[in-house]
Amino acid sequence: SFQPLHGLAGAPSVGIVDFLQALPFPKWPSPFPPLVLSVAGTWTGSQPTPMQWMAGLYLAPATVGRTGCESFQLLLGGRRDSALYPSVDGANHLDEYTIFGPDDRSEGRAWQIGKGYPQAEDG
Repeated sequence: SFQPLHGLAGAPSVGIVDFLQALPFPKWPSPFPPLVLSVAGTWTGSQPTPMQWMAGLYLAPATVGRTGCESFQLLLGGRRDSALYPSVDGANHLDEYTIFGPDDRSEGRAWQIGKGYPQAEDG
């Protein structure tokens, strides 16, 4: 289940908000999310899970398993016919790709977390 990123008394953690606001890329200026966005990843059994809106960014926890890699797509409104996905399957932040969608033509293309890093070790 989704675990919000909150501090004491249910308020967003000041440290998290300060960190997110300091990131060196543009954020959505409104305190309200522009749309409902979900993530469907291998760690969620590919089930759409709503993302949390905080400090102009969408956030979602991800559990990286024993292989050290996980894949995901973003879904507008949690709908598979409104997927956002990379032009290249397995793309990550180091790859060149175009973002496609929202549509139902993802054909299995997804982003990958952990690609290019050493295999996870037991422990």
